[in-house]
Amino acid sequence: MFAQESVSDSKFGIYIKGSLVHSYSFDLNNTLGNMGCKKIPDVLTAGVWGISYNIKKVEMTLDMGIEGHYSNKTRLLNFIANTSVGYELMLQKKHSLIFAGNIAYNIYNVFANIEKGNLDFENATLTNATMFHLELQQLMIGPKITWRNKICDVSIGYDIGCIPLCWTSNSVNILNSPKERIDRIHFDLAIYFAKY
Repeated sequence: MFAQESVSDSKFGIYIKGSLVHSYSFDLNNTLGNMGCKKIPDVLTAGVWGISYNIKKVEMTLDMGIEGHYSNKTRLLNFIANTSVGYELMLQKKHSLIFAGNIAYNIYNVFANIEKGNLDFENATLTNATMFHLELQQLMIGPKITWRNKICDVSIGYDIGCIPLCWTSNSVNILNSPKERIDRIHFDLAIYFAKY
């Protein structure tokens, strides 16, 4: 009997999740605007897959995926990983609320275009390249609240950047890179396609 009860106390699930994300405070936008580039978009969409494990109403999740925004001038493609731990409060009709803390690791990739450049076909040279890539890694922590029913989770969270870091690039040399500490708010919809 004890073995049967211990099994019923734990649940494992696999899910896919779509998110709408609003990022705050890109200091790089001032520099991009002065160069004639479009600013970094602050509203992004994300798609991730993840796993959840619930034991005695303690919920743990781990998910990974990409988020981004495409435009002709400045586009953003980020790699994200989230892990959270929280407590599940049971409601009526097999619904529940989960109050959790979230740790996120985000790699921001900015691809920006400048209108003017010089291409010399005779000498096979390109000067003032019209496109460049910038990267920023950010560690974030924050609270998250989730409403759950039998099929899906709906959640909202706010992640706060922990350490200001500078932009880096492997395509251009960067001088006087502004330090960024990025905060974000995210709305998530997760759908489970396997539960054990």
